[in-house]
Amino acid sequence: MDNRLSSVLLTVLLAAAVAGCTTAPDLLMTETQGQLEPPDQAVVTKAATDVFAAVKMTGSLQISGLRAPPVTSLADWMVCMRSDAPVEPRYAIFFTKKKVDGYRLALGIDGCTDDVFAPAVPTIDDFTQRPGGPGRRL
Repeated sequence: MDNRLSSVLLTVLLAAAVAGCTTAPDLLMTETQGQLEPPDQAVVTKAATDVFAAVKMTGSLQISGLRAPPVTSLADWMVCMRSDAPVEPRYAIFFTKKKVDGYRLALGIDGCTDDVFAPAVPTIDDFTQRPGGPGRRL
């Protein structure tokens, strides 16, 4: 009977541990994340432009959408940036209280490889005449 009781207790403890692990990421998210106002787009674009120049990237700047950083970061928001040149690395830029908190080469945890990027500022190529009329973007 003691073996059966031990087995039941062990099963219950393992089930509780597994259930607890599934909610761990939720516990690591900041409670205020949904209440924090993101930085203005102008602040994000300026930060990306500054980092682009500081790391001496070539080509044209592209940035991802603003989003929550990984749970390992103390920042409030983050954005990823890259160049349209094929061999340039990606960078993650972090914001706290609507100001740049820092940047780094993007790590796997930053999720920059899965982001969708767009030009940070319009270039002349975005507005040149294409089939369908002048200034029409396809």
